[in-house]
Amino acid sequence: MPGAETTSMLARRRMQDLASTRARWALWGVAIASVLVAAALLFESIAPTRGRGIVQRSWRPRGETCDAAPEDATREIVRDAVVLPRERARRCITWSAAFVTRFRTPVRFEIETNRAFVLRVEGADVLHASRGETEVHAHEIVLAPGAHPIELALTEPTEPGAYLRVHTLLMNGARPWGSRPVDLDEWHVSASSDPAPRTAARTIAFALALVVALSALVIARRGSIRDAWLTDALLVFALMSIYFVPRALAAGFSIDELAYVKAGETYVANLLAGDFETAAWRWNMEHPPVAKWVYGWGALLGGWGGARATAALCGALVVTLISIAGRILVSRRVGLVASALLACTPHFAGLMRTCTLEAVTCVIWAALLVVLALWMRDAGTGDHVARRAHLPRERALRALAGALPIFGTLARATSVWSGPLSLLAACLVSRRRGQGGLWIPWETIAGALVAVLIVYAGWPWLWSDPREQFGHAVRHFTDYLPLEWYRGHLHHPGRGYFTHAFLATTPELHLIAGALGAVVLARRSPSYALLVVASFLLPFAQSLSHVRQDLSRYVVTAWLGLALLAAIGTDALGALLAKRSERARLVPAVVVMLVATFGLLRAEPYPRTYFALWTGGAPHVAETRAFEIADWCEGLEDATAYVNAHAGEGERVEYRTSCRDLHDPLRDDLIEHRGAGAQWVISQRFAYELDQHEAALASCTIAHDTVSSGVVVARVWDCR
Repeated sequence: MPGAETTSMLARRRMQDLASTRARWALWGVAIASVLVAAALLFESIAPTRGRGIVQRSWRPRGETCDAAPEDATREIVRDAVVLPRERARRCITWSAAFVTRFRTPVRFEIETNRAFVLRVEGADVLHASRGETEVHAHEIVLAPGAHPIELALTEPTEPGAYLRVHTLLMNGARPWGSRPVDLDEWHVSASSDPAPRTAARTIAFALALVVALSALVIARRGSIRDAWLTDALLVFALMSIYFVPRALAAGFSIDELAYVKAGETYVANLLAGDFETAAWRWNMEHPPVAKWVYGWGALLGGWGGARATAALCGALVVTLISIAGRILVSRRVGLVASALLACTPHFAGLMRTCTLEAVTCVIWAALLVVLALWMRDAGTGDHVARRAHLPRERALRALAGALPIFGTLARATSVWSGPLSLLAACLVSRRRGQGGLWIPWETIAGALVAVLIVYAGWPWLWSDPREQFGHAVRHFTDYLPLEWYRGHLHHPGRGYFTHAFLATTPELHLIAGALGAVVLARRSPSYALLVVASFLLPFAQSLSHVRQDLSRYVVTAWLGLALLAAIGTDALGALLAKRSERARLVPAVVVMLVATFGLLRAEPYPRTYFALWTGGAPHVAETRAFEIADWCEGLEDATAYVNAHAGEGERVEYRTSCRDLHDPLRDDLIEHRGAGAQWVISQRFAYELDQHEAALASCTIAHDTVSSGVVVARVWDCR
């Protein structure tokens, strides 16, 4: 019978191997299908050549001139910077569009062509030229609020060698302020043949297809298809996406994010159009481009909502990466608790729902933490033979340790402090291997150099004068001296500002648990403790810069290290309680999360109005003007919605706020008004303008208040 048992075991093993093989092939199929879905979504966004919304009408000539479009004219969407290919020779072409602006906006039209053309704005000829050599014809015009029909027509058939390039440039500075979109395409929106609007669903589907493809590939290449770490990571990412994305899509406009999204969409549109002229890339020059490229692809797929969804998915990815880092450094439970503690940190949650540079910066910083944790863990693995088995992966980790700080810095300059973190990890690895001192592997140096070359080659506005343009970005952080309400005075905050602001905007139990976690980790593994504590402290080196403003936004990455330390601290307390009852193990973590979640819910939908209890809360901060409150235009969308619902037909609305150009659209019949005579006035807390306007509005009545964390962040006045 032993032979029969052996045969049975062999048969069972063959069946298991066959099932495993079939499962892997199925996973490969899922991966390939997901890649095809992602490619189809991307192709759908590019193939219709939606570009920036200029409508092209083309038809075969019936005469020598093109005065009117025949009835059989075909239409297609093209980008507003395009060189006509030779195969379109002998076609008469007319572009028509509607330029939408919310207030008076100076615009410069530049038409570079060697053909006769006419440019019409609201039916009137404003620029024309006869056929001649290729040259730039320019015209500047100030557009009033509203939609303005624009038409550009070639007045003769094209021939081989015909050339046409069109630029529309806002003239009120490098930032694209002013023509604020309801949907991003309304910067240059087609009034006559507009396809279905792009939605955030396409961006979300694209991201999920890539996640599924990557996950299937990882699992298929493993010996087992039951890798718990990947299951946990996917679960965390899914839950965080469900949490972040709807809130990001519902959030109102915030300062700066429109500039970043428009710049990113311009970069992507230029790339797809093959337009590498320097002038076409000069958008939002005061910040490096990496984060804006990310939002640009999100906007390409899903418009404004797609860009917002991209920011939210970046936030979900940050939380997921922190769960992986905690698992590598300590345990699975610590990783999951760390992700939960990070997600319920109020200001972090608020920053992950808007298209700012912080979301992408945090992704790169969190990825660097995972890379360094893996590098240090592999360096301490067994003997020389065991380490050699990890050598290929370790070389990749070394290269990433050099490249990620470069990419992070070129997403936001404040990530320059991640460079010392990689150097610290290299030093700790050297000590673990008994080499002593600081040993920087050649792969790390090579990774940094390759990252510099990649970013330099793809840097948008470095085609003409790299030194001058990079200096422009540097001067933004060296010459700019911001003023802010801090400790009751409007002044430039001192070097202790970021430390004070971080303590004021972080739940107290997070800080207490983090301090305990640092002690516990130092006793378990001094090397890991140095790495995590350094990741928490290094962002505060930003205090050395002149740019000290916006509460904890410039040190947002410190919350990543704090979440890890706090998770370790609560886990240590849970281990003590588990000696009496195993059910009590998670009690400390749950208590810390509940306290933070209560503050977060009270601040919703504006988490950046949260202040810790020791400050007296947001009401005391507002009363004493200890910090700015509602500095990102919080509450304006709610106030605007109230006016849209209650204002009479044709009434005038005034915005008395520094954020007046970033509000949601008023009802079509309402008139945005500046100066005396408005029936409705909207004021806001930012820079305490709400208080400043109260005396001037004494004859008006308060119609509506938008309250967050117990503070009025926006107010509607009825002055009828």
